[in-house]
Amino acid sequence: MDTAIKNEIYQWIKAQQSILDEIIASAGERFYEDHKNCTNFISELITCQEECYLLSQGQDLCYDRFLTPFSYALWYQGRRINTSIGRFIHLICDHAFQNKDNPHIDLFDLGAGTGAIQFVAALTYLGMKKTGLNPPSFRLINVDTSPFMLQYNQEYLWEQFLVKYPELRENGNFVPEYRLNAWNNTKKDELLYNPWIVASYLFDTSDNAEDLSKEFSELINYFKPAKIILSTSRNKEAILRKCFKEINQAENYISTKIDLEKVVFKGNLENTSQFRQILSQKHHIFNGLNKPVTWDDPSFYGVVLVRRDLKLPLSPNFNHLKLFNPKAKYRRDIELSETQIEASKDIGRITEIVGAAGSGKSVVITEKVKNIVAKKKDAGIHILVTSFNKGLINKLGDWLEELLSPMSITRKQKRLENGNTDSNSIFYYKNEIILSLLNFDAIPTRIGNIKYNDIIFQNMIYDILTTTIEQVKKEHKIINNNYENILNPEFLYEEYHRIFYGMDIRNEEDY
Repeated sequence: MDTAIKNEIYQWIKAQQSILDEIIASAGERFYEDHKNCTNFISELITCQEECYLLSQGQDLCYDRFLTPFSYALWYQGRRINTSIGRFIHLICDHAFQNKDNPHIDLFDLGAGTGAIQFVAALTYLGMKKTGLNPPSFRLINVDTSPFMLQYNQEYLWEQFLVKYPELRENGNFVPEYRLNAWNNTKKDELLYNPWIVASYLFDTSDNAEDLSKEFSELINYFKPAKIILSTSRNKEAILRKCFKEINQAENYISTKIDLEKVVFKGNLENTSQFRQILSQKHHIFNGLNKPVTWDDPSFYGVVLVRRDLKLPLSPNFNHLKLFNPKAKYRRDIELSETQIEASKDIGRITEIVGAAGSGKSVVITEKVKNIVAKKKDAGIHILVTSFNKGLINKLGDWLEELLSPMSITRKQKRLENGNTDSNSIFYYKNEIILSLLNFDAIPTRIGNIKYNDIIFQNMIYDILTTTIEQVKKEHKIINNNYENILNPEFLYEEYHRIFYGMDIRNEEDY
C-alpha cells in the first residue's frame, strides 16, 4: 500500500491519543465506583501495585486477584497499545491491499490480558474507514486464563471504547470474543480463515519457559498462521529469540524486530495519571500510584514473523462459518481440554491436581465437584472446598452456583455487619448441606466444636493485630498517619494470608 495512505491512517490514529487516555481513565473510574466498597479493596490495591512493580522488574505477576486488571490497565494498557500500533498499521494495511476480495483476519491474542491488541486492531480498522479504505473484517479472539482480566476488558475498557467509537458496537465486521482458557488448549478443530497469532508476554512465566516454547511451536505448526507477533520484556528476550528460532527451523517465516522509534503516542496519559493521583491521595497509597503514566515502554522487545508462502490457509468449511458476538464465556461456557476433563473425573480415590499458575486448576476443581455432586447428591455427601484466598473462594462459589443450580441445589451466604456478603458459602440439596466453601480462617470455627462464628473469630484476630500495631507505633515512635495503609488490621490480615499461606514464608528472614 502507498506510504502516503499509511501515513494518513497513522495521523488519524495519532490524533486519538487523548481519547484513548480518557477511555483508560474512565474505565478505571467506573470500576472503582462499582467496587470501592468491597471488603479489603484498599489493601488489595496496595498488593496489586506492589506486584505490578515486580512485573516491571522482570518477575512474574499473579493474575488471580480481582484488582489486578484495574491496577495493571492504569499503568500498562497505554504502553501495550503504543508498542504494537505502529507495526499493526503496516501489517493490516498491506494485508488489505494484497487481499482486496476477502481481507478477513482471524486474530488470536494469546494471553490477551486487558485487551490492548483488541484496541490496536480496532483503531487500525477505524483509521482505514476514516480514510476511505476498505479494512479487513476481524474476528478477534481474546484468550486468557484470568477471568478478571477478560472481564475488565469486556465490561469496562471495551465498553468505554464503544462509548467513544459507537460505530463498532454490534458491528459484524469487527467481532471480539472472550475465551477463558489456557492458550495451549486452543481448539484444533476450529474453522479459520487467515489466522494471525499474537503472543503478548506469553513467555514471561519463567518457571516453565522451555515447555511453553515447545507447545507454542506445536501450535504454530498446526495453525500455520500468516502472521505471528511476539512481544516480551527485554530481560526475557533470549527466551523469545529461542522460540521464534525454533519456529523458523520448522516453518518458513521471515522475522523482523519491532522498531520502537516509530511509536505513535508520546508523553504522559494525563487523565489516567490524574485518576491515579486522586486514588493515591484519597487512600494514602504512595507505592507508585502517584507516579505519572507514560506511553513509553523502554523494556519492550518484539518481533514479527511473516509466512513466506502468501497463500492463505483456508478451512474447506469456511462458507459455513458464522461470525457473531457472544457474551463473555464464564464458567458454564468454558470448554475443558482433554487433560482437564480427565483430571475432573470422579475416580473414587484421593487425587492431586498439579499445574502451573493459570493452567486451569480452579476450572478443574469446579468441574470435579460438579461431577461428584451429579453422581452422589442423594447419598448424603458433604464436600469441603477451602483456600486462604477469600476472593478465590467467592469466585469458586459463583462458578459452582452456575453449575449446580440446574440440579436444584441452592447457595446461601451470610450478610456481614458492614453490609458485604461473606466470601464463604454453603450449598444445600433437599435442605441438607452437601457442599461448603470456606476460607482457611473459617475452618477452626467448623471443627472440634469451636463455637466462634466467623465475625467473632475475625474480630478476635483484629483485636490482636490492633494491639500489636499500637506496640509497633510506640516502639518506633510513629505518631503520624503516613503508615496507615500498612499499620491497619485489615491490610495485615490479608498480608498474613498472602505471605504465610500463599508464599509459604514462615520466618522474618525469608520475608
